Amino acid sequence: ALHLGKNIKATQAYSSDHDDSVWILNAFNGLYRINDGKAQNMRSTFVSFTATHTHAFYGVTKKGKLYQCIKPCLHANQWTNSKLPSPPITAVDRVTDNSLGSSIKDRLKMEPLYSGKLIQIVSNKHALFGRDEVGNLWKYNFDTEQWQHIEIPSDRDKFVFKWICIVTAEDGDVLYVLNDEDQLPYKISLDTQQFELIHDANDFEQIAFHAGAVWALNYYKQLFYLNDVQNDWKYVSDNVHFISVGTIASSAAERTTGKTDL
Repeated sequence: ALHLGKNIKATQAYSSDHDDSVWILNAFNGLYRINDGKAQNMRSTFVSFTATHTHAFYGVTKKGKLYQCIKPCLHANQWTNSKLPSPPITAVDRVTDNSLGSSIKDRLKMEPLYSGKLIQIVSNKHALFGRDEVGNLWKYNFDTEQWQHIEIPSDRDKFVFKWICIVTAEDGDVLYVLNDEDQLPYKISLDTQQFELIHDANDFEQIAFHAGAVWALNYYKQLFYLNDVQNDWKYVSDNVHFISVGTIASSAAERTTGKTDL
């Protein structure tokens, strides 16, 4: 583990495909770049961040505003939100909006939620995706500089996304997701919109795919991977707060980054 001081203690960790750096977000939404064990403050407002796109690093603030920093992104003043709009942000109503999932309607009893207000962003080398407060999936079109809402039909009307992970496969881009309606993990082909139930376990909060295996994190911060042979989940570790997949350029190999105690 990296010991960076109590003010920099990470809640999320990412590895960059551009160099050997690791990027972390702390509990105060501060973004730090870690190189050779040293932490460089890069920004202070992100709730989600992605490092795996070829062109740039991307971050989203708690208000849903998007920023980018063109790689290699060596200084905090290189972040900009020009030419990077957010999806259309609109308030939703639990009574009149029939497209909302039951879990989202329950949350609306306690707080207002907004379609298009991104709370998670993920990327691979060529694509950028986002998940908003009401479980919608969005994809950014770099040609039109606009966000496209992608609706995936499910056995229960449609997917309400609780967590998303994008993977590049031989047959196209694939999402590994948790569906907020039934709390189950699924694999979705973005080319065909066909989905496949991964397992009937329904107590996970995050999901990722790495080295041929599905990894998942539950409410109690316990990390598991799915053993395909026995079709059961194998315990890996506890006190893990966040999982992500990135590429380290020096080894040209993907790795799963599990944030424990940095």
